[in-house]
Amino acid sequence: MYKPIRFLSQRQKRNIRKQILRGVTNFSNSNISQRNDLSHATTAPQINTLPSTRASTSRSTSIANYSGENYSSLNIDQEADLKWSDGENGFISNNSDTDSDCNCSECMNSFYSTKNTNKDLFISELKQWASECNIALNHLSKLLHILKKHDIDVPVDARTVLKTPRLVTTNLIKPGEYCHLGLKSSILKDLENIPSTVKIPSLIKININIDGLPLSKSSGSQFWPILGWYIPGTFKDLFIKKPFIVGIYHGHQKPDSPNQFLKSFVDEFVELKVSGVEVKGVKVYVQINALICDAPAKSYVTCTKGHTGYHGCSKCTQEGDFFKNRMTFPETANVLRTDSSFINKIDEDHHLGVSILENLGIGMVTQIPLDYMHLVCLGVMKKLLQFWFKGRQDVRIPNLPFQELNSFYLSFKSYMTNDFARKPRSLTDSDRFKAAEFRQILLYTGVVAFRDFLSEKLYKHFLYLFCAIRILASPNMCVRLNGTAQYLLEEFIKMYGQIYGREYITHNVHNLCHLCQDVLKFGCLDNFSAFAPESYMHSIKKKVCVQSAKLLQQIVKRVSEEERTHTLGIAKPKLTTKPNYIELLFDSFCLTNVSPNNCCLLKNGVYLQISNLWEDKGECLIEGNVIAPQESFFSEPIDSSRLGIHLSKITNNKITSYSQEVICKCLLLPYKNCWVLLPLLHKTDT
Repeated sequence: MYKPIRFLSQRQKRNIRKQILRGVTNFSNSNISQRNDLSHATTAPQINTLPSTRASTSRSTSIANYSGENYSSLNIDQEADLKWSDGENGFISNNSDTDSDCNCSECMNSFYSTKNTNKDLFISELKQWASECNIALNHLSKLLHILKKHDIDVPVDARTVLKTPRLVTTNLIKPGEYCHLGLKSSILKDLENIPSTVKIPSLIKININIDGLPLSKSSGSQFWPILGWYIPGTFKDLFIKKPFIVGIYHGHQKPDSPNQFLKSFVDEFVELKVSGVEVKGVKVYVQINALICDAPAKSYVTCTKGHTGYHGCSKCTQEGDFFKNRMTFPETANVLRTDSSFINKIDEDHHLGVSILENLGIGMVTQIPLDYMHLVCLGVMKKLLQFWFKGRQDVRIPNLPFQELNSFYLSFKSYMTNDFARKPRSLTDSDRFKAAEFRQILLYTGVVAFRDFLSEKLYKHFLYLFCAIRILASPNMCVRLNGTAQYLLEEFIKMYGQIYGREYITHNVHNLCHLCQDVLKFGCLDNFSAFAPESYMHSIKKKVCVQSAKLLQQIVKRVSEEERTHTLGIAKPKLTTKPNYIELLFDSFCLTNVSPNNCCLLKNGVYLQISNLWEDKGECLIEGNVIAPQESFFSEPIDSSRLGIHLSKITNNKITSYSQEVICKCLLLPYKNCWVLLPLLHKTDT
């Protein structure tokens, strides 16, 4: 069994020195000719007990020049090339190729360069694994010690591998503390790591999200991070999906002063906006595209009335009506707020003070859009489900039909594509659904599941919301059919009060009528939703030990250890083979030759269920059965075919097409003896 030199006792090392010198003495008294040529004359002679393959020139010379009297000065610890064994000589070389006698500096440099490269790659992969899997530092350190025992050259401390910062600077912001990581440093880190083939833009637009993150149900401990991320299309053929932290606050209450909390961020951005940042010889300027917050966080950072106040609407000047213990906003047409009216404080009742965000130079009304994740998914859609499952008797689904609805809804689970992070689960848990689950019901499964279980009046009312949000979520329809969506949402609000009661036309329901204006400015709903930052905040929460006394320092260190990743765009669809299926990769989705990820829409308007994928002369081809639309799934309030939704049947007619002809991926849901065909709108990263 081998034993590294560094683990030997001093007595064992002295015995090794004696054996080396004994071999040198025996060689000097013999007439064995040198095996090395003149270019290697300075190297040690070949000794059967010590192969010279991995010994350096200087070291071999020093061994040859030692005499018996001064053998104790021989430094065995200079190299760890020798390992203890049970063999006759007591040691052997690490190199198994004992036939190689080359000892030149060029070969040695090549060997150690390869060794160091492999070591760096191993440590880099180890770091990425530890960061992605949230491995605790003490657990990683124990793993490193085990690897060290087995003679794998790695650091012994996890902080060395992860490059953990030793010092975290924080500022006192009552009643907690704040750490500013920096906007400029975050952008620099991303730009310096992008491939040289990707052109760095001269202007970068980012979205900013500010929101609270509770850490525990048993205390008020909470984070308030300031997150930033790049808008889609910032980098050509490159995607950087993960948001970055600009600054983060921790305390048992939110900061007393929002202006003090935001000061470091605002001051840095004002300077960065003017001076820019230079990366690889390119001057890059930064702009804020949108400030995205939910209603409570928006009123907090803008120093305005909250959503329960009489002047709480951030988009219009409508005064609320306090009706049946609720603040309602029943009107859909009122005077709109403007950026100038906000700065000049025209509506004094709307403002609580002056926000430091006004120094950013952004539109305090037009560039702070409504977030449809909180407004529509967690707001309106969740409330509708509560009415249908637990509401008044005239709008509630009876118990027996509800059980049938639940079974029908759960049957969709096997038909959901890999674009859905959360599959259908029991509707009895609807109060605990996440925003992504409400989005899935609103945009896809609800229109099929509720058709035979809601009354005609309730189902038609739901279709107003369904059609409007489908239009606004579609990049192709959000501008072209924006007027139609506006009409549908206004009708939905009017009918909402008639069906469920005027007291339920609260802030969320009212603001549906302002959503279309934000879409005209920023594009489809996913361009300015909080799905990406909320998902990242959830990952932040898993990185900390809530019982720690220094949560802020802990999260800053964990974030500093993260590897920022990017994904290169796919110039043309790419074919990969998996164990059980073949996969065709596009920029924002993937198709396979097996259900349920095998349905798509082609440019010629044909729907296809793919059965085979292959590559021919560098081109990816698809073959499948044509899905024939039979009729529209509904005709009111608008025809479903205008949204690409059809009641369809799968035919035996097979066609072949090029992968470049694919427009989008589709979802097939069973309904009676047919299939309901719905084009996918959302992306997996939002």
